Amino acid sequence: MDRRATAEEKLIGEAIGEDEIFAATGCNLDASHVLPKILWLKNHTAILKNTYKLLVPASYILFFLTGKFGLDVLPQTELEFFLVYVSTISMWREHDKEEEFQSGTKSYHH
Repeated sequence: MDRRATAEEKLIGEAIGEDEIFAATGCNLDASHVLPKILWLKNHTAILKNTYKLLVPASYILFFLTGKFGLDVLPQTELEFFLVYVSTISMWREHDKEEEFQSGTKSYHH
């Protein structure tokens, strides 16, 4: 197993919480899973700057054969990626709104 993303695994665990990830996905947080690997690519390479889509092998085969993008959401690591990704994006957006609000750089009206 590829274990290069242990620092990213720790970062995700601190930001979201291992218990929350397990509760949401049924999967443990591990450096060999998709999200830590993507964060490792982001933190250690420039490859994501020119990347249009990230595909798991089955999705690449589907695209190669049909020209359409798709994803089988049943495999747990793929499902974990999407659930954690959505949670992380939501958390970051809320954090950014709070920082902007506190710094006075943006006002929010209801």
